[in-house]
Amino acid sequence: MIVLAFVAAVGALTHQAITRGQSIDTARDRVAALDAAAARVNLALLDVAASQRGYVAPGQGIDFWSTRVDAALADARGALAALDAETGEPEAGVRIESALSRLDDLTVMDARARAFAAAGQRQMASDLVFADGYEIIAAARTDAAEGASLQRAAAADPLTLDRQVHLAAIGGLALLAAVALLLTLRRPKAPEPVVTTLDGPAFGDMTPATQPATPATADDSIGAALDASLAGLDQFEPAEPAEPAEPADPAEPFEPAAVNLATAADVCVDLARLLDMRDLQSVLARAAAVLQADGLIVWVMDPAGKVLAPALMHGYAADLVARLGTLPMDADNATAAAWREKRAQTVEGSGDRSGAVAVPMLTGDGCMGVLSVEVRHGRERAADVQAVARIVAAQLAAVVAPPASEARRAAEA
Repeated sequence: MIVLAFVAAVGALTHQAITRGQSIDTARDRVAALDAAAARVNLALLDVAASQRGYVAPGQGIDFWSTRVDAALADARGALAALDAETGEPEAGVRIESALSRLDDLTVMDARARAFAAAGQRQMASDLVFADGYEIIAAARTDAAEGASLQRAAAADPLTLDRQVHLAAIGGLALLAAVALLLTLRRPKAPEPVVTTLDGPAFGDMTPATQPATPATADDSIGAALDASLAGLDQFEPAEPAEPAEPADPAEPFEPAAVNLATAADVCVDLARLLDMRDLQSVLARAAAVLQADGLIVWVMDPAGKVLAPALMHGYAADLVARLGTLPMDADNATAAAWREKRAQTVEGSGDRSGAVAVPMLTGDGCMGVLSVEVRHGRERAADVQAVARIVAAQLAAVVAPPASEARRAAEA
């Protein structure tokens, strides 16, 4: 009976460990999908805001920018539909429906702005884009962020119980394994046979005859097998890195080139004078060239003040946005730390591994995002690189429209 009870307990605990582990993985995947959809909505609405400004600026014409606005609105609707499909909370569904209604209002306003721009009434179109359009987009971003936050909380609620049961099941299995091991070790050994000889004329004396101890012989089969499996590894030659991290002469330390301050000043002036958001990408490329950076990412805080989303980037593939997702404010990395502490953070590089500088984007209302810069050859430690990165981040903070001040102050409190 004891054995049957032991086997039943092992089976029940194993079942709980497996099923709860699968539930944890499913909940994590759902939370990740919600974060990706929320980031997609936020980026699409930012693209709408940037493209609508092209209606009133000289350049490629209203047809080019209206096509981009239509594509961004469709993308935002698709992302909101993905969020709505995951809805498990009534309040979250209400928020998402409100965001979809905002998009309908934005579509009507956009049609009026296009008509004014096509008729040459740029002032009327500008009033719609920079006043009504900004308010509608901000409200839609807030509704989408709050809906995603409610869904994320609903998806994460079962995780606590599942984790507790999962850990308890694993602990129970470990305890049963320890009990089984102790019972095996405490099992009594079989008595050793005693060999006796008979001495004397009658019954004689019973004296035990002990067997001589035989020394154990070493078995080298395991060592020989390991030697055979490791044979030839000393001839392995690692591949040469694409770019050496150290100078050819080890006696002379590598000294990266200093930042060209005149070029950096030109970039900052152009950021301050920026009128058309379509020129921002080219200015980012020039900033990366000044800092000799492999890539730049502008992280913007969401309206709820819970996560950082990548709004702009240079030097990375387009599909990186979907894979990056959002970054929680309490994440254990340099970007989140720069936002929380309101000062620059560095990540030391080594060998062919790149380093990074994360600089907070500060405004009068607080920190609205972070500029992260990926560099090589130890440039993250250079004072001129850190100083110019801070200047560029300050200029970007004035260009990229921040979310609502109330949400940001609540997040920083």
